[in-house]
Amino acid sequence: LILAAAVTGISILIPLLCVSRFQLILAVGMAVFTFISVRRTFRLKYLLILCALMVPAYLALTVLRSHSVSYLNGIFEMKNPHTPIFVTQPYMYIANNYDNFNCLVEQLGSHSMGLRMLFPVWALTGLKFLNPSLVNFPIFVTKEELTTVTLIYDAYYDFGVLGILLFGLLTGAVCALLYRLRARASNPVCHVIYAQIAMYMALAFFTTWFSNPSTWFYLAVTAAAYWFVGHGLPYFGRDM
Repeated sequence: LILAAAVTGISILIPLLCVSRFQLILAVGMAVFTFISVRRTFRLKYLLILCALMVPAYLALTVLRSHSVSYLNGIFEMKNPHTPIFVTQPYMYIANNYDNFNCLVEQLGSHSMGLRMLFPVWALTGLKFLNPSLVNFPIFVTKEELTTVTLIYDAYYDFGVLGILLFGLLTGAVCALLYRLRARASNPVCHVIYAQIAMYMALAFFTTWFSNPSTWFYLAVTAAAYWFVGHGLPYFGRDM
């Protein structure tokens, strides 16, 4: 219990020390999804306690980042320039990301035929340095300062509407498989993998996720932990 508390404390300190609201939301969200996956329930009082802790932490990180509220509200074209930044940014991350997708649909001349979504391969293998043309694709956004895009952005960039349909079918099949595996898995790390995918789906408006090398790095580390717990530790047994 002491070790678990210490590791949990460190995992919470990392996004705070990095002054990263995104990492804080990702870490806490994954912890919540893992808890729900293991316990199969989540009481209202837990949600209230979590909100009571998260809201001050989010506001504190917003202040520590020292953003110019008037500058950001000007970029976001908010009707009320005095809108608090902790209200403006979550709204704009959702609204503008889909505006950026609309911009892509209107301005894209030709599809990249799979090269965009294979960016993790080019990045993790170093091929992007040997052949820059593999990643030399313009990003279509409404404003140059607002470059975040939604989950289906690269799927459309590659194959259009067909790409979105195939991407949806594939992610749906993977989620269904994870749901079934989680229900009967004895390896506890399976719940963490489930929580990762659940978090990516919950924040589908935030980024492309599966075109991001960091996502696959996190999944690879979790998969390694899954194998280690199931096969590398005699204590847990090899049937896991």
